[in-house]
Amino acid sequence: MLIKHEAMTKRLTKPVYIDGSRVESIHMLVCQHPAYLNRGFCHIKTQSHQITLWLDKPFQKRAKGIENFLEFTVREWYGIFTTEIIDGKICFVNRKFSMKSLPDLGLEVQMQAMLTGQVIDQFVIEGLISTQTSVDLPPEEIIIQAPM
Repeated sequence: MLIKHEAMTKRLTKPVYIDGSRVESIHMLVCQHPAYLNRGFCHIKTQSHQITLWLDKPFQKRAKGIENFLEFTVREWYGIFTTEIIDGKICFVNRKFSMKSLPDLGLEVQMQAMLTGQVIDQFVIEGLISTQTSVDLPPEEIIIQAPM
């Protein structure tokens, strides 16, 4: 099943490859489709493949003692992807995910990254991809592969 969904676009700061195929885009969000409500997903498009990974729940968030949303310099989104769909083929997996702020970046650096594309996060899907990303680009409508 395919679903149209809007998702945040991760800005890559250098070329990334999965199984020798260059990553063209990474999108992620929490699904709002009634059948998959509140499940986090990550959709990766490479030159050769469409990969959609699913959590069983929303992404979890750590913001070490930070109460003010503007002070997001030490934060982490994480979870465990349990379903992986590559070009329509479903596999059940146990891939840890983490997107963590690089240490010692101030709010000013993070705000400037919107213009400069400077690295601010470490993005890791265990056994699949490990790279650095900048701030999110505006959401885009994409088509994702839904678990059955």
